[in-house]
Amino acid sequence: MIRQSRSPHHRARASAMASRTVAKSAIPITNPNLPKPDPNGVSKDTENSTVGTNGTTGNSETTAPAVAANHPSAVVGPSEAPRLTAPKPPENNWTSLDMGGVNIKNLPPTSGLFSFTFLATLYLNHNQLTSIPPQISKLRHLELLDLSGNQLRAIPPELGMLTMLKELYLFDNHLTTIPSELGTLHQLQTLGIEGNPIEPSLKEIVQKDGTPALIACLRDSCPLPPLPPPRQWQNVVSQQERNAAAADPNTEVVSVLCYNVLCERAATAKLYGYTPSWALTWDYRKELILAEIIGSSADFLCLQEVDVAQYEEFFLKQLSQHDYDGAYSPKSRAKHMNEADKRLVDGCAIFFKKDK
Repeated sequence: MIRQSRSPHHRARASAMASRTVAKSAIPITNPNLPKPDPNGVSKDTENSTVGTNGTTGNSETTAPAVAANHPSAVVGPSEAPRLTAPKPPENNWTSLDMGGVNIKNLPPTSGLFSFTFLATLYLNHNQLTSIPPQISKLRHLELLDLSGNQLRAIPPELGMLTMLKELYLFDNHLTTIPSELGTLHQLQTLGIEGNPIEPSLKEIVQKDGTPALIACLRDSCPLPPLPPPRQWQNVVSQQERNAAAADPNTEVVSVLCYNVLCERAATAKLYGYTPSWALTWDYRKELILAEIIGSSADFLCLQEVDVAQYEEFFLKQLSQHDYDGAYSPKSRAKHMNEADKRLVDGCAIFFKKDK
């Protein structure tokens, strides 16, 4: 179907054709003797019949009720409510752009195309493009991107930032591999790579297990990203007040760190589909979390989503070596569970320096 869309603006023209309103030649015929409805909303005539365009009469009670757009029915499928945390695109009265088949040879990084951040569908198929600039990552709300039928030998790793993508078509280019950064496209349902000299191992995964399997493979084989920049601390007390407190021997100052460690049972691939599976494991995360906690040197540590095993076997042992003592409280539902089930409930842990 994509190979047949070589003509300029094929999909735009097809969409316009499909959306044309068909002029109605039939004029509905109504019963001229039908009395007007009562102001209170009750009709005075119990028959309340109408005459259709084919001359037959029908009772108004047989009229099918209007179906809500998001209500499951024989003709309307259920619509999935968007996640509350999902970023919403800028409001615009159009979200699709067809630039296919118009012989585009270059897409400069300064192109105004990348300012259309509201786009959900973008067709750049069957042009003469040899590269795609990294600035395409600005189109964060794209759900469909078609780059088929160009002269691409590589695609930018920045495509991995388009995490809303559900369809990515790369048919009939000169691609030999897929960047591992595309492993973050956890919502991708269809990846079109036919017509490219792609590595046989990658093509075999798609043919055997489908697009999600390839994305998972790319995600888990992605190299370690650079470390995040140092945290920028924000002081809630002015510098003048801090200086005054430091100069006053009667003033005691304490520091508090609040941290959600994300317990192991909650760190699932279903919730964090854009994260490599090895990065979700507790063995990988626990040392990084501990290093950041200890590095803060706070007087009080308030940790959330800590399960019993993490508290007893890891945090309490490790932090006690840094002069901390602690207390643990599971979530309230643990009060109504047996001992075995209690250990599956996470809770909060508070650690404090013994000298405080």
